[in-house]
Amino acid sequence: MTSDHGASRPSASAMLSAIERATQAGLSVVDADGVQRYVNPAFCRMLGFDAQELLGATAPFAYWPPEERGRIEAAFASTIAGDAPADGFELRFCRKDGARIDVQLLVAPILGDGGEEEGWLASVQDITARKRAEAQLADAQRLAGIGSWEWEVATGQVTWSSEVFRQHGQDPETFEPSYEAFLSRILEEDRPRVQEALRKALEGDEDYAIELRIRRPDGTIGVQQTLGRIERDEAGRPLRMFGTSQDITERKRLEQERLGDTVHRIAISFAQELDEGRLLQRITDEAMALADAHAGALIRCDDSRCVARAGSEALVDAIGADESILEAIRGGRVLRTTERALPGAASVLAVPIQSRNGDVLGGLVFAHPEPHRFSDRHERLTVALAAHAAVALDNARLYGEVRRSEEQAHAARAEAERTAAILADQRVALEQIASGAELAPTLDGLVRAIERHALRRLRGSVLLLDRESGTLRHGAAPSLPGPYNEAIHGVTIGPAVGSCGTAAHDDREVLVEDIATDPLWVDFADLALAHGLRACWSTPIRAADGRVLGTFAIYYDEPRAPTADERQIVQMLNRTAAIAIERKRVEQELQVANQRKDEFLALLGHELRNPLAPILTALELMEERGGHDAERAAIDRHVRHMIQLVDDLLDISRITRGKVELERRPVDRLGLVHVAARVVQEARERPAHRRVLGGRLRRLPQPLLGLVGITARDVEGALDERLRLLGSRPIVDLHPPLGHPQPPPGYVAEMAAGCSTALWCRRVDPRRGVRRLRAR
Repeated sequence: MTSDHGASRPSASAMLSAIERATQAGLSVVDADGVQRYVNPAFCRMLGFDAQELLGATAPFAYWPPEERGRIEAAFASTIAGDAPADGFELRFCRKDGARIDVQLLVAPILGDGGEEEGWLASVQDITARKRAEAQLADAQRLAGIGSWEWEVATGQVTWSSEVFRQHGQDPETFEPSYEAFLSRILEEDRPRVQEALRKALEGDEDYAIELRIRRPDGTIGVQQTLGRIERDEAGRPLRMFGTSQDITERKRLEQERLGDTVHRIAISFAQELDEGRLLQRITDEAMALADAHAGALIRCDDSRCVARAGSEALVDAIGADESILEAIRGGRVLRTTERALPGAASVLAVPIQSRNGDVLGGLVFAHPEPHRFSDRHERLTVALAAHAAVALDNARLYGEVRRSEEQAHAARAEAERTAAILADQRVALEQIASGAELAPTLDGLVRAIERHALRRLRGSVLLLDRESGTLRHGAAPSLPGPYNEAIHGVTIGPAVGSCGTAAHDDREVLVEDIATDPLWVDFADLALAHGLRACWSTPIRAADGRVLGTFAIYYDEPRAPTADERQIVQMLNRTAAIAIERKRVEQELQVANQRKDEFLALLGHELRNPLAPILTALELMEERGGHDAERAAIDRHVRHMIQLVDDLLDISRITRGKVELERRPVDRLGLVHVAARVVQEARERPAHRRVLGGRLRRLPQPLLGLVGITARDVEGALDERLRLLGSRPIVDLHPPLGHPQPPPGYVAEMAAGCSTALWCRRVDPRRGVRRLRAR
């Protein structure tokens, strides 16, 4: 753990341990049920008990004297009621050995996060010695223990009374008082101030009145309150200075204890405030009250900014603008001036706030329009308060860091839960894609997931790109108005066609923060605004190869840009939408390919069966007739034809694999007609014979065979073509109709040769085995 300046900072437990060692006050914690839960070592030493003897006990506690129980219970009741005095209660406690001690008791509530009282913190100071000293001081005051002194200014001779000797710890028999000896006894840090006071008194500017500290021969420090007056000659020159000196060491000690109690009380109030902003203002207010200042400010060291202020705004502004004050604070020095030429302020007191490791956190600065307003007492009080303020600020910052860490952890947990929910929706969509579900409900679920998980209101839309027409088609938009979806369905993409049309055309993200003013929406603004749509952000949905499949759009009801979390959600689900769209298109392409494959296989079977029919016919003729030369020739011709068909299929395979290139060659069309005519001539010469015709393989002999068959049927009724099925094979019977003579030889071939092959075609339905002949 580090402070704002990078230096390491003690842990909370180490700080608590240091506080326990450093404080002289006894601390005790009682929970809301009245059970004593904590006592510090000073508390145990003060009362002579071990901690284990006190922890877990309930009221009345062992250190409550029976004669004081009523007063102690009344003090706690007053505290709970909220009307306890600011300086607490003076009570008597009982030590383990039975001795009574005087204590000052301060009680403060321990508040939970919700402001409820979870217990009470009691601070106990042993004031037995102070009470005794107060009694003695009262006796001394009655006895008027005040010494007198004289100083002959011209000769330098100094005279002390016996009381002054006593105050300085000197023996009148051995010590010769003098001005130099007097100055040498004053503490070095007080000496310039005393000399300045004497100079002003001698010059007639002020009376001599000062508190000073002296060091006695035994090393102890005494505090004196000295008053003096100047006796002058007729010319006004100083002749003699005389006055009194009162030992106020004990009184100052008692005052310091009281001030310490006050500071201690303030420190407890600081410890109860964990909000740094309120704590800074509280420190400033309390310190200004102790310094009795006219204005005060707490200045932060890193940027020299007043983070808390009290009193006159003009004086506070003057404080913040004075560079010498800021330099003293940054250097960790106390600055006190009595005649400061600061606009509106003659007296200034600046005290740095330093952490335990020496880092200057800031400073307390006070100002007053009157001179000499800030004394040593004010300085000591504010220095002590600044030390407690540093601890409280460290605690508040530590608490703030813990709270921020907790808030960050909570935010991280919430973000993790939201991400898990998004991933769950994404998993559902992927499962739908894998199961072959329809595209529309899958896209609808993705859009609803974005709308559900966004932190602010938005509406989503998916449009699908039709590449052939260059238009966008409705995909999913569960929250957009139906009329709006219908209006943009089929819109043509372009460089300035709203957000989606532009995104699909330019293949880029398009963000329009205000539809009403953006030129991309000039043709669609009225439509969108009529349905409450004020902003639109569209991103392309891309396939794996980068092709644009559609757009993912987010609409807002107010002019704004997408947030970081909205971008993250759309980025996660955009790719899922791309997978779903691409999968559907692949399925559609595969379905078309399968359909074409089925048609091709049916056609392939049909065309391969065509050459088999003449072969089978030839075999039948060979059985019926003795001569086989013509039949063998026919079989040979059709076998070669079938081999050619297979070779053509292999060629097609090679072409599709890119291993063969097609080459155009001239074809003897008349020769092919003669080939086809021979087939028909054979049928004419054998009227009772069946001949199989058909096929859809795009080779010239096949259409010509059909052409010849059609011609033979239509010429003077010479041939009659009848279609029937033999097993699974369609066959055509060619024979003269009843009552018609056979046509002369060569007639069919002549007719066929005279016809154009472009005039006729044969259509075959492979699935039903039906041929239809038509002219075109």
